[in-house]
Amino acid sequence: MRKGAAPISAKLDGTNQMEYLQIFGAGIVVGALYGLIRVKSPAPPPMALVGLLGIVVGQAAMNTL
Repeated sequence: MRKGAAPISAKLDGTNQMEYLQIFGAGIVVGALYGLIRVKSPAPPPMALVGLLGIVVGQAAMNTL
């Protein structure tokens, strides 16, 4: 771990936790709107999840360097 870098678990407290909850809530609202107007999501769910996983892994890798 890079000097001065906080472990990943330490980044999930306080304000960051609230940001994650707000983002999650926004996702639920957008998903509900998509359902109401019967629009498919822009990417197939498995592809989207793999992409999001890649973003998280890449970010974690950069934080450990």
